[in-house]
Amino acid sequence: MPHPTNLHTKPVLIIGAGIAGLALAQALKEIGVPFLVFERDTAANSRLQGWALTIHFGLPELLSLLPPAVSAHIDSTQVNPALAYDRSDSILINLADCGVKWRLPPGSGTRKRVSRDRFRKLLMDGLTDNILWGKTFVDFTAPRDSETVTAVFSDGSSYEGLLLVGVDGATSKVRSLLYSLESFPPTPIPITFLGTSLHVTGPQIRPVLDLDPVLFQGCHPQSATWMWFSVMDSPSTNGTASLPYDEQVWRVQLCLSWPSPGDEEIPGTDAERVQMMRRKSLDFEPRLKAIFHEALPDDHGPVLRIELADWCLPSQRNMEQGGRVTLAGGAAHTMVMYRGEGFNHAIVDDYKLVAAIKRIYDPTLSERDLARAREQAIDEYEFEVSARGSSAVAMCREACFDVHQWEKLDENSAVRKKRVL
Repeated sequence: MPHPTNLHTKPVLIIGAGIAGLALAQALKEIGVPFLVFERDTAANSRLQGWALTIHFGLPELLSLLPPAVSAHIDSTQVNPALAYDRSDSILINLADCGVKWRLPPGSGTRKRVSRDRFRKLLMDGLTDNILWGKTFVDFTAPRDSETVTAVFSDGSSYEGLLLVGVDGATSKVRSLLYSLESFPPTPIPITFLGTSLHVTGPQIRPVLDLDPVLFQGCHPQSATWMWFSVMDSPSTNGTASLPYDEQVWRVQLCLSWPSPGDEEIPGTDAERVQMMRRKSLDFEPRLKAIFHEALPDDHGPVLRIELADWCLPSQRNMEQGGRVTLAGGAAHTMVMYRGEGFNHAIVDDYKLVAAIKRIYDPTLSERDLARAREQAIDEYEFEVSARGSSAVAMCREACFDVHQWEKLDENSAVRKKRVL
């Protein structure tokens, strides 16, 4: 019988305290594997944590990963907590007249539309001692004469672990160290994207909520402009439900995108970007136009410009570290948002990676067997992520172009194709 190794006391080093990284941390906590989470922000509320997200095909995996004490409260993070599951149709409309192009039932039967900020706070529950804030990752070392990996941070500190996981998003530093930008650059997508969130009152939002109470998207046949609308917070979650209807408040997400002319200049200030969104919505149906021209204040901000690009873990993967460093989530497959799949694939990554980590932290393994098991487990994990991710990234890119071409939006559109898992 091999003698167990004390390497199993070394933690998994998780770079990035976004929702995918925190979900991974919760899963490791549940199975008793040591871990540390490193985040460059100095605190949980240091910056805006995004808008809202839809959990659909990744929901079963998410629920299986989280401790019951955490998963029991997911509904409290929904934009409409009264819905245990959102079974409403997903609609795409003609922005010129609000005619419905299609209504699609949830592809996975059920879904949950959650506030990213509230969901992230939930995923921090019980992890206070394991999250290190203000840690900007700069490098790692994985010496050949050792079975561990060391993460190095800008403040001069370093931490040793058995596995390092880069869950640090689309501009992943971990990824850049594994795969050079020169050899494996992201693919830019020639679409201009502006987005914001704003607070609106009942009278301002009611005409739009009549189209769909949760979310919808649309395309303008002539201008090729795409719009996304979703509710992020409602009176039932923000404490205004008891107020008169005129004083009740919703927080909504508004996004516009359009094909980028080569010489188009995107303004740098919020006020100028508000004006650009208004120009792009001039020919929208009156209810939709009113959101941008009446509900959206002149001095509103921030209005974010998102530069669209995609990337996926290549088939020729970097295994020089013997499986000691890997990627998950947006770091492993950066995909544009037009199919709403990014977070769901990140959760599937977590699910697959936890299965691999269980093999690595098998307490009966000797040091030599552990090294071999880790390399094999991570190689198999990355092979699956690369195959699944490359298909998803390509399909999301195709959907991105389709949603800006009204004539492409039919039953064969990439927006409607079944996902590949």
